[in-house]
Amino acid sequence: MLSWEYPPHIVGGLGKHATEIVPSLVKAGLEVHLVTPRWVEAKSRESAAGAEIYRVRPPSGQLTDYYDTAWKANLILEEYARRLWKSAGPFSLIHAHDWLVGFAACNLKRHWAIPLVSTIHATEMGRAGEELRNQMQKSIHDAEWWLTYESARVICASQFMAQEVRKHFLVSEEKLRVIPNGVHGERFQALSGEDLVQFRLRFAELSQPLVLFVGRLVHEKGAQILVE
Repeated sequence: MLSWEYPPHIVGGLGKHATEIVPSLVKAGLEVHLVTPRWVEAKSRESAAGAEIYRVRPPSGQLTDYYDTAWKANLILEEYARRLWKSAGPFSLIHAHDWLVGFAACNLKRHWAIPLVSTIHATEMGRAGEELRNQMQKSIHDAEWWLTYESARVICASQFMAQEVRKHFLVSEEKLRVIPNGVHGERFQALSGEDLVQFRLRFAELSQPLVLFVGRLVHEKGAQILVE
């Protein structure tokens, strides 16, 4: 598995998804080796959640172009993964999360001649509001298309994202799979039985309906639809 984010480096949903899916895959009987850039200080290698985690030092120096940074980091990820094949392989499948690790994933797929599966968490077209305004956005869009093209299966967490992937990358129905994110419900039971009336009154009267939105205030999260 290749992921741009993994604890302690988590920026958004991609990192949270990778964190949660690894122990679930291990529980299902899979042997998981995850390679990720070490963006923050952490152990370069550790066993966590039943999987082997490898954190690779990313490129150094002043990195201002997001696309260029990803490309350079992917060269390092790919080189490390090739060495890992010799010590921990062979592997039977590559699983890549988004275009940020797509360069390495596509090259490794061809080098090792094993299947590639990708999970698409978001698209540049979606982030850009359906309009690519500069060359970096166009380059990221192309990288996303390449990853979906090379993948034997493309996983999305929702029907909405699957529709977006079909529309922008012309991915066939045979390749697409919608697997919703799992939720550990027991984590939300800590306040079960507690009297939360005074807490609620901070936001609305008891007779008033209260709507809660959890997410970043960006276009693709759809807060504007909720308000409408």
